[in-house]
Amino acid sequence: MPNEPAYYNWFDSKVQRYNTGLFNGIQYTEQYRTINEKHKFFEKSEFQLGSVVYNGQFYDQTPLKYNLDTDQLLLNIGYNYKFPTLILLKSKVEGFRIGESHFVHIENKSDETEMEGFYQVLVANDSVRLLKEQ
Repeated sequence: MPNEPAYYNWFDSKVQRYNTGLFNGIQYTEQYRTINEKHKFFEKSEFQLGSVVYNGQFYDQTPLKYNLDTDQLLLNIGYNYKFPTLILLKSKVEGFRIGESHFVHIENKSDETEMEGFYQVLVANDSVRLLKEQ
């Protein structure tokens, strides 16, 4: 993820985020409702500001939430639109951050490993990367 998101935020404010490649996904509909304070999302059931690298482009200050049950990243585009929540296409998501948590997308391009989907990065340095499946 880029170290200077201010430039990206400035650009997005000029072109308006709905004119970017981020608005490319599938309509999300809630299939199952939960009761009490239980939910199926990472940390909170509400959208949280985060960042995402989508189709090679970095987007910051983006309202996201991660559905743990379906391994889907959701984008809130607002209630001014017919479909206010989109499922971002997993194949186009390189990685994302929600709060201090960083996630990467692992694709199983061969049958060498069973890992596929989004994984939380717990430790990353030059010699090792420790991932956690949610």
